[in-house]
Amino acid sequence: MSSAGSPPTPSAQGPLVERFTKGDAIGVDVAGIERELAALWRQSAQGTVPHPTASAQGPLPVMRACSWNLVVYAESVGALERARALAELVVDAIPSRALIIHHERDAVGGSELDAYVSARCKLLPGGGKMLCTEEITLESRRTGVEFLPSLTRALLVPDIPTAVLCVGVPAESVLLEELVGVADRVVFDSHGVEVESTRHLGAKAIDLAWLRIARWQLAVANSTQVIPPKFTVTAPAEFGAEARWMAAWLRARTKAEVNVSTGPLSLGERVWGEGAALFLSDAEILTAALSPRVLTPAWEQARVAMEWTPGHGTSASWNDFAARFAKAANAAIAERGVFTCALTGGSAVKMYPLLAKEKLDWSRIELYLSDERLVPLESPDSNYRAAREALPMAKLHPVRVALNPEAAAADYARQLPDQLDLIHLGMGPDGHVASLFPEHALLSEKTKRVAAVTDSPKPPLQRVTFTLPTFRSAREVWFLVVGESKRAAAHEARFDAASKLPAALVHRAARSATWFLDL
Repeated sequence: MSSAGSPPTPSAQGPLVERFTKGDAIGVDVAGIERELAALWRQSAQGTVPHPTASAQGPLPVMRACSWNLVVYAESVGALERARALAELVVDAIPSRALIIHHERDAVGGSELDAYVSARCKLLPGGGKMLCTEEITLESRRTGVEFLPSLTRALLVPDIPTAVLCVGVPAESVLLEELVGVADRVVFDSHGVEVESTRHLGAKAIDLAWLRIARWQLAVANSTQVIPPKFTVTAPAEFGAEARWMAAWLRARTKAEVNVSTGPLSLGERVWGEGAALFLSDAEILTAALSPRVLTPAWEQARVAMEWTPGHGTSASWNDFAARFAKAANAAIAERGVFTCALTGGSAVKMYPLLAKEKLDWSRIELYLSDERLVPLESPDSNYRAAREALPMAKLHPVRVALNPEAAAADYARQLPDQLDLIHLGMGPDGHVASLFPEHALLSEKTKRVAAVTDSPKPPLQRVTFTLPTFRSAREVWFLVVGESKRAAAHEARFDAASKLPAALVHRAARSATWFLDL
């Protein structure tokens, strides 16, 4: 799995820090890496670690310390450099075994997987001892990523907490899912990055951009500025993530309508002349990111508020509906060979004939129904009939309506793929979506992907419907809402973080939500 190569070039350090690298790339197996680390520490104990001050002579006693596992994940070279710099700040304050994971997706040449071991040492106060910590670098290319999850788990020091540090917000992947699964804390930095969702990083994730605004939050809290019902938070482009978090925090605390824009640092009419000085430095926030008290109620409120900002629940023009559908379908077919989409019923069906005008490979498109009434398929009340008439060329999977509700739901769940690319949803004036109605018990369903409805408040009584787990797993959810009577429910679903409307629950659960509105 590995070939010899040059070790990473050590970064320049201050006068009281000496970092050295041991040997060339080694065969990547856990026992081999641990042997290299043991040899490294034997070397240190024999006095080959140089004294970090130019005037001193002779070796110093070495202390080996580790209170955290720090797993640093980066894909691009730029992200790797930034990640190493952040990791060094953490390790200087909190002794840790650092695992630097660098995966090059498109690398050409080189071995599939390489490993390097190194140490980071600093002189303790008083000058009598050196404190050293370990660093293991794992570099994977192409299919070498397959070995990283198990290798990472095996290299973690047992019985101490594990933190995963990401620069930016990496895309969902099997490797990232594994790393998040073993982590006691996930730390990421959305500074300078456009982020659509961080849900795949889990509930234990904290954004450094959020911690960076603490001084600004305090300044706003201590000011006499009156918060208007609608205003804009403005910040330089590089602090866009911090501005979004400030807006989310204010939105959660004041219930105001808060937008975000680029420009001089300001909040409404108040210009904050201090500028970047209001943002805390990396050194000031990194150790706080590992504190058990960092996941505060304010953070949770801001994260919820962030989920329904324009970056998550965007509005789109009906004029773009067909083109956006075609773009999503063609991208899925190019990547996975098939596009899977669940259609809705109701008034939005009238938009489906527009899709017939797009250039699409319908043989690779699989269509489903997000809910269905248990009536004959030829009935005017059948969602299948409405979709079939609108898209006669499509491969549409019907519900077996002749079965009893429970059997029909279970049968349709078996037909669904593990993850749908896209789900279309209409919405009623009461905020119901599919056949999930306000205050219905199925809103609490945690496991079934398709459930039976036997007590629908609207006729017919018997139906089958997708549940929140299905909406949560889909790559995208599009709300297709037509009619002035739905204006109030649409506004509540999108902008009230405490709303219990079915549309609001789906909106907050969705990985990516887009609203096509004609109100």
